[in-house]
Amino acid sequence: MQILRYLGQALWYLLFIAFIGYFSTSPAYTFMEPGQAMIKLAFNHSGKLKKPCREFTKEELAAKPQQMRIKFDCPRERSPVYVVLEIDGKRVFEKTISPSGLSKDMPSPLYERIPLKAGKYQLHLGMRDHVDTKGYDYEFNGPITLAPSQILVIGFDPDRKEFTFQ
Repeated sequence: MQILRYLGQALWYLLFIAFIGYFSTSPAYTFMEPGQAMIKLAFNHSGKLKKPCREFTKEELAAKPQQMRIKFDCPRERSPVYVVLEIDGKRVFEKTISPSGLSKDMPSPLYERIPLKAGKYQLHLGMRDHVDTKGYDYEFNGPITLAPSQILVIGFDPDRKEFTFQ
């Protein structure tokens, strides 16, 4: 009786191992189709302050209690970031990203995947980070070549104030 119980238990373990083994390799997962490439827009950019800091007048400072007398009033809210991506003159991505945070004072996060066929393309990328700006604050125009299964990650370097390509 005990030997039947051990054989039954071994059979169930064997079936479970076969089930896990099969689904760990099948069906095959393909990340990208053959001959396809991908562009990933991925960055976290802080828009400029919506309103500039203003200095309090002497009368305004005098009206405040001693412990609350600061010279400047600086609002925290940042502008949304507007991003446009055009490939061969065709607009493939356009988005206005609101700043994060309760006071809208944190960076605007962007992560977007754009699948393309491998090949040569003319890329135009523009970004505006202030609500009063006409046109773009940062821009890239140029050719790119994507190999099959290549992933091109486009970021933004705030120190150099330019787009980065990896």
